[in-house]
Amino acid sequence: MIRSILQRETSTPVVAIMKCGEESVSVAIEEIKPEDWADKVYKPDILNKPEKLYKKPGYDPFK
Repeated sequence: MIRSILQRETSTPVVAIMKCGEESVSVAIEEIKPEDWADKVYKPDILNKPEKLYKKPGYDPFK
């Protein structure tokens, strides 16, 4: 249920802003254990790719 709501609340504004059809938008959700977050997500996707980041998080799990 929550994934369905998250998908809808994520894709609806994308469709409106990008002026595209629903069929053009995909939403994937991957669950990550909290203890794995820093190594599996923060370091490779946030810390190592700052040029792709449009909103920085307000925390650093390595400090």
